[in-house]
Amino acid sequence: MPRGGADSPFTWTYHFFWGLEDVLGTFTGMWRSIETNGKVGMLFPRNADGETWGNEEYGLPNAVREAGFEAFAPSMFEPRTNDFSAQIAEFKANNCDIVGGITYVADLKTFITQCGQQNYKPKVVTVAAALLFPSGIEAMGDLGEGMSSEVWWTPAFPYKSSLTGQTSSEIAEVWETETGKQWTQPLGYSHALWEVILDTLKRSADPLDRDANRAALAATNLDTLVGNINFTEGPHPNICKTPIFGGQWVKGEKWPFDLEIVDNTLYPDVLEPDTVMKPLDWS
Repeated sequence: MPRGGADSPFTWTYHFFWGLEDVLGTFTGMWRSIETNGKVGMLFPRNADGETWGNEEYGLPNAVREAGFEAFAPSMFEPRTNDFSAQIAEFKANNCDIVGGITYVADLKTFITQCGQQNYKPKVVTVAAALLFPSGIEAMGDLGEGMSSEVWWTPAFPYKSSLTGQTSSEIAEVWETETGKQWTQPLGYSHALWEVILDTLKRSADPLDRDANRAALAATNLDTLVGNINFTEGPHPNICKTPIFGGQWVKGEKWPFDLEIVDNTLYPDVLEPDTVMKPLDWS
């Protein structure tokens, strides 16, 4: 939920990540890359996330229309519902080739299962949250193949750790070897957070003084595993934007599913797409 702060800036909060406007631009970037009728059905839960994403002023509906698509937003669904009939009926009535929004694994699985039962077969399903992690895709089984979401970090990032000198690929490989689990997107940010913390303490005039530490943090300009973190530039002095991409889940070789980059609209100089986006296969 937006925190405000226009009249009272946050002086003790420093944040590096992307914003809602960036993930919305990534969604529409992916949708432009695939042939559809341009009609988007909105899927939002009735909670803080859904209200933010569904906001007509700064949420997905406005971003979709500005990008040249048509937006259809039925009523929000109650989290953990077992009936998406109302949403599916509206999407079918408006012939929506695309479903976009935010949801979580259990709800998305129910929605997709009922889409098949009610003969609604969109070409694209792109949602935040539910499709971020391998565990979520695996929980959906074959239903997850071909679905798409935003990508915060991937082993393909061309950045190195300021602490160890390891590349993103090397960090992911160590993680998978030591844990026996597939890499996840927060891995890069967990590592970068420690990079920023240690860099701040090293530069602080007094690491035991909170004001000195805040001054050092505000002066951060560091190349990390997720890119350059610089709080000295930009329209918001305590926020640093980081790259975001569009990804699609495909059948994997080492793991059940792999996340491939299919859109680099917002950061074309950072990564090239792994492949082109493909429509869902409902066969």
